[in-house]
Amino acid sequence: MPLEYVIEAYSRGLKLRRFELHEYERPHALHMSMIANFNRDPESQSEAFSPENFFLYEASENGNLPDNRYGAAALALIREELFPSWALFCYKDLSARSSGAIPPILAFISEDAILLAPIAVDDGFKGLLIAKEKASDQWIAMESPCGKKEMLYVPRIDSKIVANEDVILNRR
Repeated sequence: MPLEYVIEAYSRGLKLRRFELHEYERPHALHMSMIANFNRDPESQSEAFSPENFFLYEASENGNLPDNRYGAAALALIREELFPSWALFCYKDLSARSSGAIPPILAFISEDAILLAPIAVDDGFKGLLIAKEKASDQWIAMESPCGKKEMLYVPRIDSKIVANEDVILNRR
């Protein structure tokens, strides 16, 4: 089994355990906030305590951040100076989630589109698509840093630039 899958399975297991512990601590955090508010000075200008002030295991990640493998691939491309400058708008989110193994294929790159950490699926490749509107609704020749070339179809893009996770690009 590839190391990337083992590390991903381990990190998902840790995430599920942290979520379970967070669910167990909710009643205790509510009780602690009630006690703290009861003992708070009524004349103070501070806000009342909420249960969130007493969570120990609350997930610190935003559910809107991309998967770890996309962040690891993006940082590896940046180190190799292959990440397009027009795609740096999503650097903050990608770098926040860059732990884990670097995928075997970092990306498929073209002038107007990049597919980060592609995984082969039945009809093409699945990954994080960062693309300009110019790449919309057409077949584009893309190449990976390791030299693999593919003709991939980029679906319709409704804005100037997008970053969409788990997009499947069909191949010819």
